[in-house]
Amino acid sequence: MRADHGGKPVDAFDLEAKESGYDRFRRFAGDDVKTCKIWLTEDADLRVVIWLSDSSGGVLFQFASDHLISDFHATKSLKDLCEAYSSSRKSLWSLLGKLGLDPWARVARDYQSPMSLEQVASLHGLKPATLSKGLKERGIPIRSGRIPVQLNPRDVEHALRGAPSVNELRRRLGCAWSTAKELKIEAQIAQGRLPEY
Repeated sequence: MRADHGGKPVDAFDLEAKESGYDRFRRFAGDDVKTCKIWLTEDADLRVVIWLSDSSGGVLFQFASDHLISDFHATKSLKDLCEAYSSSRKSLWSLLGKLGLDPWARVARDYQSPMSLEQVASLHGLKPATLSKGLKERGIPIRSGRIPVQLNPRDVEHALRGAPSVNELRRRLGCAWSTAKELKIEAQIAQGRLPEY
């Protein structure tokens, strides 16, 4: 692959210090990048060639792979990491795997939190079907239905003040009508009253 940077082909380009290469890359990466190719060199550095939408030549960057590793740990969303490196999910996740990082472990951790499958997929730039397939391949069972709402007992107690209707309680807590009904019945029994239906 050959690209042009200031009249010099990429394979003849004198690389600057690796730290400044990363800083320069971060300034270039963004909306004006048309195409990006990123790979790992034999000495575990990253080489990146980006082509800008207003240019026919590519710009080469080389920097330590530690930058990608620290960005991986600092970024909550793998979708944001792909955007920061102007790279596709498949190529960047493959590169992360070569560096000993497992993006699927982070996705699985987020999925095991109270987030829904769709929320996790959106956060990490995956389709729900891709996420589901990836989790199944790693032996993680897929939840069916909606995630139960975790209600704080103090919030429930506060919402029950004034003996609201089931619909008002549902609105205050943001839960299902059946959950609000159960909470209201439990509160009435705790007060020694017969439940109202």
